[in-house]
Amino acid sequence: FHELEALLEQSRRPPQDTKAIRLSLSQLPQSEGFDEGIKRMRADGVTTLLIDLGCEVRSGMKADVQANAALTSLEAMQTMLRSFVSRSHLQNLRVYIGVAPRCVGFWKEPVPVAWHDRSYDLQAGITKENRLFDLFHPQYQQFLLQFLDQVAESGVDGIIFLGDQPMGPYDGLAQSGIDAFQQAFQTPFIVSEVFQRPIDLGQLRRPVVERSVSGTPSTQETLFWRWVGWKARERLVVLEQMVQHLRRRHLTLQVGLEIHPHGLTDPVRALVEFTEDAMEATRRNPLA
Repeated sequence: FHELEALLEQSRRPPQDTKAIRLSLSQLPQSEGFDEGIKRMRADGVTTLLIDLGCEVRSGMKADVQANAALTSLEAMQTMLRSFVSRSHLQNLRVYIGVAPRCVGFWKEPVPVAWHDRSYDLQAGITKENRLFDLFHPQYQQFLLQFLDQVAESGVDGIIFLGDQPMGPYDGLAQSGIDAFQQAFQTPFIVSEVFQRPIDLGQLRRPVVERSVSGTPSTQETLFWRWVGWKARERLVVLEQMVQHLRRRHLTLQVGLEIHPHGLTDPVRALVEFTEDAMEATRRNPLA
Protein backbone atom coordinates (compact mmCIF):
# COMPACT_ATOMS: atom_id res chain seq x y z
CA PHE A 1 0.00 0.00 0.00
CA HIS A 2 2.78 2.42 0.93
CA GLU A 3 4.65 1.63 -2.30
CA LEU A 4 1.51 2.34 -4.34
CA GLU A 5 0.92 5.54 -2.43
CA ALA A 6 4.47 6.68 -3.18
CA LEU A 7 4.03 5.92 -6.89
CA LEU A 8 0.77 7.87 -7.00
CA GLU A 9 2.41 10.81 -5.28
CA GLN A 10 5.17 10.81 -7.88
CA SER A 11 2.62 10.68 -10.72
CA ARG A 12 0.90 13.77 -9.37
CA ARG A 13 4.09 15.80 -9.49
CA PRO A 14 4.78 17.92 -12.55
CA PRO A 15 7.60 16.90 -14.92
CA GLN A 16 11.03 17.95 -13.74
CA ASP A 17 11.33 20.57 -16.48
CA THR A 18 8.07 22.29 -15.50
CA LYS A 19 8.81 25.85 -14.44
CA ALA A 20 5.30 27.35 -14.31
CA ILE A 21 1.84 26.14 -13.32
CA ARG A 22 -1.46 27.71 -14.38
CA LEU A 23 -4.35 27.54 -11.92
CA SER A 24 -7.79 29.13 -11.80
CA LEU A 25 -9.04 30.95 -8.72
CA SER A 26 -11.25 28.00 -7.82
CA GLN A 27 -8.27 25.60 -8.05
CA LEU A 28 -6.19 27.51 -5.53
CA PRO A 29 -5.99 25.56 -2.25
CA GLN A 30 -7.72 26.82 0.86
CA SER A 31 -5.66 29.02 3.14
CA GLU A 32 -4.53 26.14 5.38
CA GLY A 33 -3.18 24.15 2.40
CA PHE A 34 -1.77 26.95 0.30
CA ASP A 35 1.62 27.25 2.00
CA GLU A 36 2.18 23.51 1.84
CA GLY A 37 1.23 23.53 -1.83
CA ILE A 38 3.75 26.29 -2.55
CA LYS A 39 6.52 24.37 -0.82
CA ARG A 40 5.76 21.28 -2.88
CA MET A 41 5.79 23.26 -6.11
CA ARG A 42 9.14 24.83 -5.24
CA ALA A 43 10.54 21.39 -4.37
CA ASP A 44 9.41 20.19 -7.82
CA GLY A 45 11.29 23.02 -9.52
CA VAL A 46 8.34 25.32 -10.21
CA THR A 47 9.29 28.99 -10.12
CA THR A 48 6.16 30.72 -11.43
CA LEU A 49 2.45 30.54 -10.65
CA LEU A 50 -0.06 31.88 -13.17
CA ILE A 51 -3.46 32.55 -11.60
CA ASP A 52 -6.13 32.64 -14.29
CA LEU A 53 -9.02 34.88 -13.23
CA GLY A 54 -11.23 33.16 -15.81
CA CYS A 55 -14.67 34.26 -16.90
CA GLU A 56 -17.62 34.70 -14.50
CA VAL A 57 -15.46 33.47 -11.65
CA ARG A 58 -17.14 34.98 -8.59
CA SER A 59 -18.52 31.58 -7.64
CA GLY A 60 -14.92 30.38 -7.29
CA MET A 61 -14.09 32.87 -4.56
CA LYS A 62 -13.47 31.46 -1.11
CA ALA A 63 -16.34 31.45 1.35
CA ASP A 64 -14.37 33.13 4.13
CA VAL A 65 -13.80 36.15 1.86
CA GLN A 66 -17.36 36.22 0.54
CA ALA A 67 -18.70 36.16 4.08
CA ASN A 68 -17.39 39.67 4.70
CA ALA A 69 -20.31 41.78 3.49
CA ALA A 70 -18.21 44.94 3.74
CA LEU A 71 -16.17 43.86 0.72
CA THR A 72 -17.27 44.09 -2.88
CA SER A 73 -16.38 41.20 -5.17
CA LEU A 74 -13.50 43.14 -6.71
CA GLU A 75 -12.10 44.11 -3.32
CA ALA A 76 -12.45 40.52 -2.12
CA MET A 77 -10.53 39.28 -5.12
CA GLN A 78 -7.79 41.83 -4.47
CA THR A 79 -7.60 40.72 -0.82
CA MET A 80 -7.24 37.11 -1.91
CA LEU A 81 -4.51 37.92 -4.41
CA ARG A 82 -2.55 40.01 -1.91
CA SER A 83 -2.52 37.07 0.50
CA PHE A 84 -1.53 34.54 -2.17
CA VAL A 85 1.20 36.79 -3.55
CA SER A 86 2.83 37.66 -0.22
CA ARG A 87 2.97 34.01 0.84
CA SER A 88 4.26 32.90 -2.55
CA HIS A 89 7.02 35.50 -2.47
CA LEU A 90 8.18 34.14 0.89
CA GLN A 91 8.95 30.91 -0.98
CA ASN A 92 10.57 32.76 -3.90
CA LEU A 93 7.70 31.88 -6.20
CA ARG A 94 6.72 34.50 -8.79
CA VAL A 95 3.02 35.15 -9.31
CA TYR A 96 1.42 36.26 -12.57
CA ILE A 97 -2.26 37.01 -13.14
CA GLY A 98 -3.99 35.90 -16.32
CA VAL A 99 -6.76 38.23 -17.53
CA ALA A 100 -9.14 37.63 -20.44
CA PRO A 101 -9.90 41.24 -21.52
CA ARG A 102 -13.46 40.48 -22.70
CA CYS A 103 -14.41 38.94 -19.34
CA VAL A 104 -13.47 41.66 -16.85
CA GLY A 105 -16.92 43.25 -16.96
CA PHE A 106 -18.28 40.43 -14.82
CA TRP A 107 -16.47 42.01 -11.85
CA LYS A 108 -18.63 45.13 -12.17
CA GLU A 109 -21.76 45.30 -10.02
CA PRO A 110 -24.22 45.86 -11.57
CA VAL A 111 -23.03 45.10 -15.10
CA PRO A 112 -24.02 47.93 -17.52
CA VAL A 113 -26.01 46.46 -20.40
CA ALA A 114 -24.33 48.85 -22.87
CA TRP A 115 -20.96 47.23 -22.23
CA HIS A 116 -21.93 43.90 -23.73
CA ASP A 117 -20.61 42.95 -27.13
CA ARG A 118 -22.88 41.92 -30.01
CA SER A 119 -22.57 38.98 -32.41
CA TYR A 120 -24.14 38.33 -35.80
CA ASP A 121 -26.59 35.43 -36.00
CA LEU A 122 -26.16 34.14 -39.54
CA GLN A 123 -29.36 32.09 -39.57
CA ALA A 124 -31.58 34.82 -38.15
CA GLY A 125 -29.78 37.58 -40.08
CA ILE A 126 -29.58 39.89 -37.04
CA THR A 127 -27.08 40.94 -34.38
CA LYS A 128 -27.66 39.73 -30.83
CA GLU A 129 -26.23 40.71 -27.46
CA ASN A 130 -23.16 38.69 -26.49
CA ARG A 131 -22.54 37.59 -22.89
CA LEU A 132 -18.97 38.96 -23.14
CA PHE A 133 -17.92 42.59 -23.25
CA ASP A 134 -17.23 45.17 -25.94
CA LEU A 135 -13.51 45.88 -25.92
CA PHE A 136 -14.10 49.02 -28.03
CA HIS A 137 -16.54 50.66 -25.59
CA PRO A 138 -14.80 53.69 -23.97
CA GLN A 139 -16.43 53.23 -20.57
CA TYR A 140 -15.59 49.53 -20.51
CA GLN A 141 -11.99 50.37 -21.37
CA GLN A 142 -11.90 52.77 -18.42
CA PHE A 143 -13.22 50.08 -16.08
CA LEU A 144 -10.66 47.64 -17.47
CA LEU A 145 -7.87 50.09 -16.63
CA GLN A 146 -9.15 50.48 -13.06
CA PHE A 147 -9.48 46.71 -12.69
CA LEU A 148 -5.91 46.10 -13.88
CA ASP A 149 -4.65 48.79 -11.51
CA GLN A 150 -6.26 47.01 -8.57
CA VAL A 151 -4.79 43.69 -9.65
CA ALA A 152 -1.33 45.25 -9.97
CA GLU A 153 -1.64 46.84 -6.52
CA SER A 154 -1.92 43.37 -4.97
CA GLY A 155 1.83 42.99 -5.51
CA VAL A 156 1.81 40.52 -8.41
CA ASP A 157 4.92 40.15 -10.55
CA GLY A 158 3.07 40.46 -13.83
CA ILE A 159 -0.19 40.46 -15.77
CA ILE A 160 -0.79 38.33 -18.86
CA PHE A 161 -3.54 39.17 -21.36
CA LEU A 162 -4.86 35.70 -22.13
CA GLY A 163 -6.13 34.57 -25.51
CA ASP A 164 -9.19 32.99 -23.86
CA GLN A 165 -12.60 34.10 -25.10
CA PRO A 166 -11.26 35.68 -28.33
CA MET A 167 -13.39 37.78 -30.65
CA GLY A 168 -14.69 35.42 -33.31
CA PRO A 169 -15.47 36.36 -36.92
CA TYR A 170 -19.05 37.38 -36.04
CA ASP A 171 -18.18 39.16 -32.76
CA GLY A 172 -17.19 42.75 -32.02
CA LEU A 173 -20.31 44.16 -33.66
CA ALA A 174 -21.46 46.47 -30.87
CA GLN A 175 -22.24 50.00 -31.98
CA SER A 176 -19.04 51.51 -30.56
CA GLY A 177 -16.87 49.36 -32.82
CA ILE A 178 -18.99 49.89 -35.91
CA ASP A 179 -19.05 53.67 -35.37
CA ALA A 180 -15.26 53.79 -34.98
CA PHE A 181 -14.78 51.68 -38.12
CA GLN A 182 -17.13 53.85 -40.19
CA GLN A 183 -15.35 56.98 -39.02
CA ALA A 184 -11.92 55.50 -39.86
CA PHE A 185 -12.88 54.47 -43.41
CA GLN A 186 -15.65 56.99 -44.12
CA THR A 187 -17.87 54.19 -45.41
CA PRO A 188 -21.09 52.63 -44.14
CA PHE A 189 -20.86 49.18 -42.58
CA ILE A 190 -24.05 47.13 -42.94
CA VAL A 191 -23.56 43.96 -40.97
CA SER A 192 -26.14 41.86 -42.84
CA GLU A 193 -24.49 42.68 -46.17
CA VAL A 194 -20.93 41.96 -45.07
CA PHE A 195 -21.95 38.61 -43.55
CA GLN A 196 -24.43 37.46 -46.19
CA ARG A 197 -22.87 34.00 -46.31
CA PRO A 198 -20.94 31.84 -43.84
CA ILE A 199 -17.23 32.60 -43.73
CA ASP A 200 -15.29 30.04 -45.77
CA LEU A 201 -11.59 30.28 -44.94
CA GLY A 202 -10.66 28.00 -47.85
CA GLN A 203 -12.44 30.32 -50.28
CA LEU A 204 -10.95 33.44 -48.69
CA ARG A 205 -7.42 32.06 -49.05
CA ARG A 206 -7.75 31.79 -52.82
CA PRO A 207 -6.35 34.71 -54.84
CA VAL A 208 -8.83 37.47 -55.64
CA VAL A 209 -8.45 36.82 -59.40
CA GLU A 210 -9.77 33.29 -58.94
CA ARG A 211 -12.73 34.42 -56.86
CA SER A 212 -13.92 37.27 -59.08
CA VAL A 213 -14.61 37.22 -62.80
CA SER A 214 -13.51 40.82 -63.20
CA GLY A 215 -10.37 40.30 -61.09
CA THR A 216 -11.41 42.99 -58.60
CA PRO A 217 -12.83 42.29 -55.15
CA SER A 218 -16.47 43.02 -54.48
CA THR A 219 -17.56 45.80 -52.13
CA GLN A 220 -18.66 43.15 -49.65
CA GLU A 221 -15.26 41.45 -49.76
CA THR A 222 -13.38 44.74 -49.42
CA LEU A 223 -15.46 45.70 -46.40
CA PHE A 224 -14.96 42.27 -44.84
CA TRP A 225 -11.16 42.44 -45.03
CA ARG A 226 -11.10 46.05 -43.89
CA TRP A 227 -13.27 45.11 -40.92
CA VAL A 228 -11.17 42.04 -40.02
CA GLY A 229 -7.92 43.99 -40.24
CA TRP A 230 -9.25 47.03 -38.40
CA LYS A 231 -10.74 44.90 -35.62
CA ALA A 232 -7.44 43.08 -35.03
CA ARG A 233 -5.39 46.30 -35.06
CA GLU A 234 -7.85 48.19 -32.86
CA ARG A 235 -7.80 45.35 -30.33
CA LEU A 236 -4.01 45.69 -30.18
CA VAL A 237 -4.33 49.48 -29.80
CA VAL A 238 -6.61 49.00 -26.78
CA LEU A 239 -4.28 46.44 -25.17
CA GLU A 240 -1.26 48.63 -25.91
CA GLN A 241 -2.91 51.50 -24.04
CA MET A 242 -3.50 49.18 -21.09
CA VAL A 243 0.16 48.09 -21.11
CA GLN A 244 1.46 51.67 -21.28
CA HIS A 245 -0.83 52.70 -18.42
CA LEU A 246 0.31 49.80 -16.23
CA ARG A 247 4.00 50.36 -16.91
CA ARG A 248 3.74 54.04 -16.04
CA ARG A 249 2.03 53.36 -12.73
CA HIS A 250 3.73 50.09 -11.72
CA LEU A 251 7.38 50.32 -12.73
CA THR A 252 8.41 46.74 -11.87
CA LEU A 253 5.31 45.05 -13.25
CA GLN A 254 5.80 42.73 -16.23
CA VAL A 255 3.03 42.61 -18.84
CA GLY A 256 2.63 40.02 -21.59
CA LEU A 257 0.24 39.04 -24.37
CA GLU A 258 -0.77 35.45 -25.12
CA ILE A 259 -0.98 34.61 -28.82
CA HIS A 260 -2.87 31.66 -30.29
CA PRO A 261 -0.54 29.12 -32.01
CA HIS A 262 -2.40 29.76 -35.28
CA GLY A 263 -1.10 33.32 -35.13
CA LEU A 264 2.29 31.88 -36.08
CA THR A 265 1.32 28.80 -38.10
CA ASP A 266 -1.86 29.99 -39.86
CA PRO A 267 -2.07 33.81 -39.65
CA VAL A 268 -5.11 34.10 -41.96
CA ARG A 269 -7.14 31.78 -39.74
CA ALA A 270 -5.96 33.58 -36.60
CA LEU A 271 -6.90 36.94 -38.12
CA VAL A 272 -10.41 35.87 -39.13
CA GLU A 273 -11.36 33.44 -36.36
CA PHE A 274 -9.54 34.92 -33.34
CA THR A 275 -9.00 38.61 -34.29
CA GLU A 276 -5.26 38.15 -33.76
CA ASP A 277 -2.38 39.53 -35.78
CA ALA A 278 0.83 38.10 -34.33
CA MET A 279 3.06 40.02 -36.72
CA GLU A 280 1.48 43.35 -35.81
CA ALA A 281 1.74 42.48 -32.11
CA THR A 282 5.49 41.88 -32.40
CA ARG A 283 5.94 45.25 -34.11
CA ARG A 284 4.44 47.10 -31.16
CA ASN A 285 7.16 47.62 -28.55
CA PRO A 286 4.86 47.80 -25.49
CA LEU A 287 3.39 44.40 -26.43
CA ALA A 288 6.67 42.70 -27.35
